Amino acid sequence: MPRTPAALVATALFLAGCSERERLVFEEPGGGGSGGGDRDPPVTTIESPAQDTTVSEASGSVFVTGRVTDAGGLDTVYFDIAGGATRFTPLVGGGDDTVRFALPITTDDQSGQTIDVSIYGVDMAGNRGSAVSRRLIVQ
Repeated sequence: MPRTPAALVATALFLAGCSERERLVFEEPGGGGSGGGDRDPPVTTIESPAQDTTVSEASGSVFVTGRVTDAGGLDTVYFDIAGGATRFTPLVGGGDDTVRFALPITTDDQSGQTIDVSIYGVDMAGNRGSAVSRRLIVQ
């Protein structure tokens, strides 16, 4: 044990500080960053076409329509297109609880191509929803 007055004061201040310091608080895993512990991922629904489908090259394009919902608010909606000539940048959700989309997929000069469209959302808490897909076969 220290015997000098300065060492005794330093020890007393150290011990006093230990009992009054602010304690660290950790969020539960997956709790998200928006204060409420949002753990539910966004839900994506493709309304049209209702299932994988064959489309005509002569039509020029086909629309893939639907919505992404999340009660805690959507950050971003992503569109992954494999095959074909059409690409889309992500949509910013801006915290809205529903984002609707209508994607014009080009069929011009795509005869014989298979186009896979996959869509998913990420909410404000960072939860990624499951991707929903449609396969378009161009004839």
